Order: sequence, then structure tokens, then C-alpha cells
Amino acid sequence: MSIINLLAHDVWSEADIMAHGREVIASVVSVARQDELRTIMLGHIAGMRTANTDELAEIALVQQATEQQALDNAVARADMALLLEVLTYEADPTLVLSPQAQAVHDLRHPVEVSV
Repeated sequence: MSIINLLAHDVWSEADIMAHGREVIASVVSVARQDELRTIMLGHIAGMRTANTDELAEIALVQQATEQQALDNAVARADMALLLEVLTYEADPTLVLSPQAQAVHDLRHPVEVSV
């Protein structure tokens, strides 16, 4: 499940998706602390200082959150492409939907059965 609501009409740009991702990562480790950790890691790599165990654990946490967010962003981009296909079809129903977009369209417009 991504941040894209396939039943809504909200269009997320690439910038929107990236900004949301940065907010999620910042909720794990603040932006200021991420900057500090980046400096610590660069010093560690350059041999100018040694990162301690807590710093290395925090760096790993940021890395894990960043990798997960990259995956989540990819899912959001795919969902946004699907939603855009459906929204385009809703504006021009002469177009042909992909099977995935047809499934989303069917969710957005359930067929009512008369009794």
C-alpha cells in the first residue's frame, strides 16, 4: 500500500513523493542529525576520526530508513502512474485501459446490481 489513494483524485508529483519521503526519514532521524551523521561518516571514511558504536548504529538506521523509503517511493510512483491512467480514461472513455488500470477503475466505479 502506498501513499497514493487510488480512489481519490489527488495527483502527486515527483516532488510531492520525494518531499513526503524526506519527511518520513526525518521522522526517524532529524535532518540536522542526518547532516551531523553524514559529516561523521565522511570523517570516518577519510580516517580523520573513528565513528563510535552508537554513531554507526544511527548511521545504519538512517540507511535502513532511506532504503525502505526508496522502495516506498517506487510503489507510490507506480500507483500514481496507474491513477493517472484511470483519470485520463475517466476524462476520455474512448481510451483503452491496461488490466491493472481497469481493476482500479472498477474499484472507483463499482457496478450496482439491481434486485
